[in-house]
Amino acid sequence: LEFRRVLFRSAMECIDEMILLYGIDAVMNFCLCNAHKYRYRAAHKNGEDDLKKSDWYMNKYKELKEQNGQ
Repeated sequence: LEFRRVLFRSAMECIDEMILLYGIDAVMNFCLCNAHKYRYRAAHKNGEDDLKKSDWYMNKYKELKEQNGQ
């Protein structure tokens, strides 16, 4: 599974726009919650795809944490 980035009417990634709108701490929490959600449901829904999504969100969380100096 590879996340496909679709650019709608903006050259900015959605998650980057979310940082501008809600702040980095909120987006970090969003990433943690999504990582949990995808891990939680993986065994009963989309298996490996959900585990990969969970990994993506956890990696994004770690990246944002580092950028935020935490």
